[in-house]
Amino acid sequence: MKALFVIAIMLPQIVAAEVITCPERFPSTEVKLAEAPAGRQGTARLLSARLSGAYMVSGDLYAEQEFVPDIKKVAGGHDITYNFPGNGRWLVCEYGGSARLAGSIQWWNKLNPRIMECELKLRETRLQHAESKWSATASCN
Repeated sequence: MKALFVIAIMLPQIVAAEVITCPERFPSTEVKLAEAPAGRQGTARLLSARLSGAYMVSGDLYAEQEFVPDIKKVAGGHDITYNFPGNGRWLVCEYGGSARLAGSIQWWNKLNPRIMECELKLRETRLQHAESKWSATASCN
């Protein structure tokens, strides 16, 4: 009976747990763009770009970051803990940058509104004669 009580208390936390990983590249294939510069003829395309960083946001879609996370430097990257103060929870994956958090393409992943805390693990793999390869995984509950 006692074990059943403990499971009943922990169930909402287990249900809300999420692990989200940023895709290595985005978009997965090139995308033709309909817009052309004023007075110009031709076509444009957006090429697939490599992940260059990630962060988390509390608030509306495309909102500015509203809080300061706890950042720990670890071997190969950073562990960043976010506690969400308000409504709206997002993992933002950035692509096409040459440094962490400097990408021109963003993918906004909406998180479960019951999530109160996430740990974002950013890892860098240095490549010989090329830009670093990044990975980003958020573990949330």
